[in-house]
Amino acid sequence: MLVFASLWGSPGVTTVAYQVASALVGSQGNFALLAECDPSGGDLAVRLAMPVAPGMATLMAAARRGLVVDDIWEHVQESPHRVGMLFGLDCAEHSAGAGGMWETCARALARVDELQVLVDVGRLEPGMAGSRAFLESAGSVVLCARPDASSLVHTARRIDTLRAVTPDVRLVLIGEGPYGPREATEATGIEVVRSMGREPSDRDWVELASGLAESSCRSAPPAAKDIVSSHTPPAEECFSVDSPRERDGLGAIAGVSIHEVRARMGLRVGSGSR
Repeated sequence: MLVFASLWGSPGVTTVAYQVASALVGSQGNFALLAECDPSGGDLAVRLAMPVAPGMATLMAAARRGLVVDDIWEHVQESPHRVGMLFGLDCAEHSAGAGGMWETCARALARVDELQVLVDVGRLEPGMAGSRAFLESAGSVVLCARPDASSLVHTARRIDTLRAVTPDVRLVLIGEGPYGPREATEATGIEVVRSMGREPSDRDWVELASGLAESSCRSAPPAAKDIVSSHTPPAEECFSVDSPRERDGLGAIAGVSIHEVRARMGLRVGSGSR
C-alpha cells in the first residue's frame, strides 16, 4: 500500500496520488484503487464531477458492523480514467467523528493484495489518529514537497518523527524551485525518487508510477514502456501542478544554498532533525 502525504504546505498530494493511480491503470487491464483518507476532508469527487457516495463515508458506516476485504468493493466507484475510487469524507468534522473506523479501514485496505492500493492522507498534522493508522499499515510513504526552502526545512524537521512510525519514506518534488533532487536529499535525508516540474508530461507520470510501484511491497506493475500513455490523463486535464503561491524569502534569493538555509534554521545538513 502506497500512502501519499506532505509535511508542509499544500504541494499537490491529491493531484500526485490521482495521477500515479491513473498511470498504473495500463493497457492490459491493470486496476488501481485510490482511497481518499485525508482527515481534513476530500475533494476528488467534486473535481471529477462524481457523487461523493458511495465512498469512505459509507465504508465507515458499514465497518461499524465489522469489515472484511470483500466489503470494500461495494463502496468503490470508477473514475473517468478507470481508477477505483473511495472518495473521502466531506469535512474535518465528519472525520473527527470517525474514531476507530480509520484504523479498521486502514487494516482492511492493507490486506488488499490483488492490485495496487494508493491512499491520500493529505498534510500530516500532529494528533491526527486517522492518518497514523494508514502510515502504520503502509508499505511505503511518498512525501510530496515543493523544492523551496520552507518546504524542505519543515520536512527535515519532522522526518524523524514520521520514520518512527513508518521507515520506508520517499520524496517527490513538485513544481519549480531553487533546489534540485540532490540538494533536497541532502536537506531532508530522504531519497528523491523523482522531480516533477511545473507541467509534468504523461511520460513523467508513467515513470513515477512505475518506479514507486516497483519500490513498494506489492508486485511491480508492467514496465513503463508497456503502459499506454493515452490511459494517463494529461497533466492539464482535471488537475494541474500549480506553482507555489508564495516563494520563501531565503529560497528566492539567488545563490543561497540549501546548506546555508538549513544553517540559518538551526538544522544540520543531511540530518532530519535539529
